[in-house]
Amino acid sequence: MSAKIRLLERALPIREELAQIEKEQEQIDTIKARCDRKAHRIADMISWTGLAFLCAQWGMMVRLTYWEYSWDVMEPISYFVTFGTGKLHSRIVAERTLTISLHQALSDTFFCKFLGSTLG
Repeated sequence: MSAKIRLLERALPIREELAQIEKEQEQIDTIKARCDRKAHRIADMISWTGLAFLCAQWGMMVRLTYWEYSWDVMEPISYFVTFGTGKLHSRIVAERTLTISLHQALSDTFFCKFLGSTLG
């Protein structure tokens, strides 16, 4: 019987320490969730900016082809512009998807800053 009592006496401080660690983990999880949301917003903004750039490029090509110059002038220009855009896109895809890797990098950066400022 005394062995059980000693075991329970040793377990009590461990349970209190576990409760304290769980409280700290809850605070850290809240900070991590805020950092993830902020990083996701920035990554989405970059994605939408890329789409806006492609739409502006397409609109400029249409304008130059049909109103300013003729297709004979714009064909090589559009070829090289499209080739450059495709090359840039393939590089982004080859390095993984930009938004996912950027989201992870921003999330880690914000998390480390918040964690350092709140705990340190």
